[in-house]
Amino acid sequence: MSQGLRRSIGPIALSLYGIGVTIGAGIFVLLGETVRVAGHGAPLSFVLAGLVAALSALTYIDLSSRYPVSSGEAVYVRQAWRSARLSQLVGFGVVAVGVLSSATILQGFAGYAGVLTGLPGWLTQPVVMAGLILIAIAGVRESVWTAGLLTLLELGILIFVIAAAAPAALSAPGSAGPGFPVLGLFSGAAIAFFAFIGFEDIVNLAEEVRQPRKSLPIAIGLTLGVSTLIYVLLVGVAVRAVDLKALAASADPLVEILRASDSPHTRLIGSLSVFAILNGALIQIIMASRVLYGMARTGDAPDRLSRLMPRRRTPYIAILLSGCAVLLLALTLPLGNLARMTSFVTLSIFLLMNLSLLRLRRLTPDPDAGFRAPTWVPWFGAAFCLILMGFAALS
Repeated sequence: MSQGLRRSIGPIALSLYGIGVTIGAGIFVLLGETVRVAGHGAPLSFVLAGLVAALSALTYIDLSSRYPVSSGEAVYVRQAWRSARLSQLVGFGVVAVGVLSSATILQGFAGYAGVLTGLPGWLTQPVVMAGLILIAIAGVRESVWTAGLLTLLELGILIFVIAAAAPAALSAPGSAGPGFPVLGLFSGAAIAFFAFIGFEDIVNLAEEVRQPRKSLPIAIGLTLGVSTLIYVLLVGVAVRAVDLKALAASADPLVEILRASDSPHTRLIGSLSVFAILNGALIQIIMASRVLYGMARTGDAPDRLSRLMPRRRTPYIAILLSGCAVLLLALTLPLGNLARMTSFVTLSIFLLMNLSLLRLRRLTPDPDAGFRAPTWVPWFGAAFCLILMGFAALS
């Protein structure tokens, strides 16, 4: 156990990890919910959410260059504010985001699986969670490469759906509906922001990454760039090719897009989506367990959470705790509430990260190596986080 975590992840696997948790955590599950709130303005809601995520992503790259360690956010806050209590609060907040996000994804899985099999979520979710916990305990290399393969499956599904719906979207007449009300756009962005959660998880694998100061910025940048492009294309064709009421009410929105496009592959894509959705849940469990592990080492969480499997060197107690919490929330809270709670807590953490970077620049000199975000980035990042937090609370 004294050897610590194993450095076995390179930039390619780390990028697939980030893309997988970002895409798997959002577009498969919450496309319909965003359309319900924003209507034809849903693509613009995703653009607004992506802007907020991009600003905070630059802040995260800067912070991870300064402190490439596990439980990143907790360390950043401790260094900036010299407060053990605030650092502990942020650490548990990050864990809460991972747990809430995984619970949201697990409910999305139950929706797709229920349409295909007719089985209730209370039956399928515990079985699936047991499998995810076993994969996470098996080892970080096995977990990340499993997530990487599922990421390729996710990307393949989304690209297929975009291509299938594009002809119908291009031939559809212009919308005769109302314009884009500000409340709907920003409320939609507060929900859509959930779809961008994931890039920040990358920093919590810093102690298991080879050359973290080089690999972390590459992975964060690729994650956000690829995810934003996919989202804009998919939501853009969806709101033109599909009846918005049907899309908003669908338990399997991607399959609904294919139905509206008269695709013969709806059942195949629905079946593949069931497995792809689980990618985000697996990765969030990994992230939450690593944060608990890092906090236990610094005394901010019970010491037993830092215990590692002798051979696998994975924090098995932290993984079990995270998985059980995910299952409990997935079985008890509605999908929309889970998504809004996740977005609000994440935006709160992003706000504090932007403020922490501003404070660190006042207290400490910039490092000689690594990425440095422009001065205006944390200011604008903090402002936009506050705006979306307000709309998330209102909605």
